[in-house]
This record gives sequence, C-alpha cells and structure tokens, in this order.
Amino acid sequence: MDSPTSPARSAAPPAAPPRVAILMVDDEPKNLTTLDAVLESDDRTLVHASSGPEALRKLLQEDFALILLDVHMPGMDGFDTAQLVRERERSRDTPIIFLTAASKSEAFVSRGYSVGAVDYLLKPFDPVMLRQKVAVFVDLFKKSEQIKRQADERVQLLEERAARAEAEAARDRLQQVIDVLPEGIVLADEHSRPILWNRTALDILGHATPPLDHADNGLLGVLHLDGVPCPLEDLPLSRAIRHGEVVRGEQLLVPNAVTGKQIPVLMNSAPLRDADGTIVGGVAAFQDITPIKELEQQKDDFLAAASHDLKSPITAMKARAQLLHRQLSRGKPDLPRVLQGLHGIDETASRLTAMINELLDTTRIKMGRPLDLDREPMDLVALANKVASDLQYATERHEIRVESSSPDLIGEWDRPRLERVLTNLVANAVKFSPDGGAVTISVTREGRDDHPRDDGADWAALRVRDEGVGIPTEELPRIFERFYRASNVAHKIEGTGIGLTGSRQIVEEHAGRIMVESEEHAGTTVTLLLPLTTLDPSVFLAVSDVPATSA
Repeated sequence: MDSPTSPARSAAPPAAPPRVAILMVDDEPKNLTTLDAVLESDDRTLVHASSGPEALRKLLQEDFALILLDVHMPGMDGFDTAQLVRERERSRDTPIIFLTAASKSEAFVSRGYSVGAVDYLLKPFDPVMLRQKVAVFVDLFKKSEQIKRQADERVQLLEERAARAEAEAARDRLQQVIDVLPEGIVLADEHSRPILWNRTALDILGHATPPLDHADNGLLGVLHLDGVPCPLEDLPLSRAIRHGEVVRGEQLLVPNAVTGKQIPVLMNSAPLRDADGTIVGGVAAFQDITPIKELEQQKDDFLAAASHDLKSPITAMKARAQLLHRQLSRGKPDLPRVLQGLHGIDETASRLTAMINELLDTTRIKMGRPLDLDREPMDLVALANKVASDLQYATERHEIRVESSSPDLIGEWDRPRLERVLTNLVANAVKFSPDGGAVTISVTREGRDDHPRDDGADWAALRVRDEGVGIPTEELPRIFERFYRASNVAHKIEGTGIGLTGSRQIVEEHAGRIMVESEEHAGTTVTLLLPLTTLDPSVFLAVSDVPATSA
C-alpha cells in the first residue's frame, strides 16, 4: 500500500528536457570522437559532418544551436563553408566556432571573423573551456527557442481569440436577425440537441432562457392536433436530422411552460449539411397560429349559426306554402287567410333576402371591395320607429322605445342597409339582455362641436342603449373583428359574430363613425354618427309620395 506521502502512481513522469542539436564538422573521425566525449549530454544531439558539403546538407535538414567547424579540410575548407552558411537565410544567425591547429595569426583570425565566426579555439583545445563556451550557446539557443515558442503561442492565442470574437460577433448578428423574425426558430446539432433559439421561440414555449439539454428541449409533450402525443422521434426537427427529411406545414400543439396551455403551431424543418453533404444538425421554424385556429373556430360557429338562421325562414315559408296549398286544393279558399299567408311568405322572403344580403356584404368586406350604396332621401326617426315596432312583436320582456329631439331627421343614406344595421343593433340589445329591460333608440342632431367634421357639417346621431350583460372592458378593442364574440356570451347566446363587422363597414362607407361603450353587467351603448346633409323636407315628401311601379 502506498504511504500517505508517496506520489500517486497515476502521476505522469516529468517531461524530458528539449534536446538541442550541435553540428560538428571535421574531416578527422578521431577529432569528432573527442568532441563527442567532451560535449555529450542528455539535452544535446551531436551531429557529425566530415566535409563542408555534408555540413551544408545537414543544415538543410534541421536547425542547430551551434556549429563547431574545422578550418583545414580538403576541398571546401572551413572559411568557404562558413561563407555559404551565412548566405542561407535559415542559418544566417547560427553561431560558428572555428577549431584549428593552425597559428592564430591576426590575418587568420580576421578572416574567420569576417565570414561570421563567433570564436576561435586552437587544437588541442581545453575541454573545460570548450564545454563552457558550448554551454553558453546552448543556453542562449534554448532561451531563444523558448521566446520563439512563447511568441508563437501568443500569436496563436491572439488568433484564437480573434477568431472566437469574430465567431461570437457573427453569432450575435445571427441572433439579432432571427430574434426579430415573427416565427420561432431553433437550431440543433447532429444529436438533436438545441444550440440556438430566437426570442419568438422562447415566448411561444414559455422559457426565459434557452433550455440546453435534449431531455428538456422545450419540445417534449408535443401533441398532434387531435390530442395524440407526438413521439420525440416523430418531431419535424428530429426527422430532418435523422433522415434528412424536409418537413413543411405540420400543425402541432406545443406546451407553454408558463401557462401550461397547448399552443397550436405551424412547423417547418430541414437538415443542415456540411460541405460534404453530411447532416450536421437541423433547423425548425414554427409559428403561433392561435389567431388562425380561433378564426377557424369562429367561422365554424358562424356557419352553424348562419345555417340555423337561414333554415328558420325557409322552414316557415315552406310551412305557409303547404298550408296555402291545402286550402286551395279544397276548392273553397278563405281569401283573407290566403292573403295573410302570402303576406307572411313575403315578409319571410324579405327577411331571408336581408340575411343573404348581409352575407354578401360580409364577403365583399372580406375581399376588401367597397359596398355599392343606393342613397336616397329618408327619415331616420321614421326608420327608428319602424325597427322598434317590428322587433317589439318578438319580445314581451323588453320595452323598445324611441327618443328623438325632433319629429324627423332627413338625410341621404342607403335605407335598406341602414335598416339592417339598426335591426342588428336592436336585435343584439334584446338578445344580450336575457333578463329583459328597456332598449332605447335615440335619434339626435349633433353639431360640429361635439364631433368635429372636415366639412364643418352636422351629424345625425343614432344610439342604441340596453341594460344587458355588457362587454368585458379588455375585449372592447376586438368587438368589431369578423366572427369575434365576447367571452361572456360565446357558446351561451347564439350569434354569428358578423353583425357589428358589417355594421361598421356600412357606416364607414357612409363616411360615418360607429362607437361602442359598455360595462359588464351594466349594459351597452352603440353610437352611429352619419354625415348629415340638410334636405328640403318637400323633396323627401315628393320622393316618398311617388307610387311604386311594378315590373
């Protein structure tokens, strides 16, 4: 067993010191052997060359800390060899010590220094002195190499930092770009681990920060639209990464971590490949389609309600027609009852026509096309009285009354469409007052001080006020949306959700305004402002007295 102070057996052995190469050039092998004996060390590699050309070849293969060069060699002597060494860029600064048995005359030494020698040693040389001189150059080479390595490491570190900073800057730019997209974006690696999310994706999934591991990637608990769980491997992103599949337009339900609700999304995904075509990840884009799904539900509710509303008058017409047919088939018809039945069919057909026209107007609104108004002189007070009278027969728990500051208020408007608007508003007031109460239609003339107009003319103001369930304050901005119905009446009181939308379109086509004020449990007031152009009452009377012509 190891003692407490003994080193761990797994500790790595100390690194061996870097070896330094020394080139020794001499045509006498015994001299090279002597140099080996004097200079041999664990941190040195001693390389032999027996001639100048061989020494130059060795210099082409590696770098040396020092060259020990014999002066007198056959062929290329030491001076010529040194001259060629200094001409090469790579070996220009390599120290050279000349070894010679010749006389150390001034001319001889001067020539040696002129070709780049750093020292002269005469044979036989002092081993201690040689070792000391060589040790100095070896140590200098080591320090120079260390400085070079540190400089290279510093340059490499700076390059890595610059590359990392550039990559981070590019990632930040990419993050900024995808954060402004209205679709949720998620990028994953080849193991389906998410590596990048945008702000929209986090908002849809209810995360404050991106989840990092695959087990909690924000896409678990996904359902198909029918409520069946969607396995992780069947998710569009997983399919793109595993099989290279491009998935388009898949509708799913994803959980929001904050609200716990399932958010309907439309998801697309595709694989990401490198230059070789290998899949290295995937990208998914998904959009919150809650408004679209709500609109689809509203359209379904509208179609159901419209079908019901259209069937009722058709059924009534069919029943009256069958009754008349039976009376006439007996041969002795009761003329007053026949006329009454025909009148009922006519009224029902008119109501059905009005409903169809409302649907047609709704279609025109959806297509962005203007309505073709048929303006004619009409009395708004008379219209209010007619609508109140017609609808009063349909309810016993409500009192529909008309208030007016003058006996008439005449202008040029599209009478059938305004009648439909007022009928819708009063019918809504009755319908959304299930406990009964007063429904008031007020008709007034309001000047430019109350509601300024560009042309400085007055308004005809038509208000319908009830004492019913009211509209939640936070839902008032949406009340004119097509198919929208307030949450406190949706699925409780029948309706199509197009009445106010069509009413606003008709009023705005008249260059008017429509406004709604409401308080839940306290009632609602809808105000119509119609541009009022003063007409001579005699013109209105003359028009209204003209008898209708038959085709």
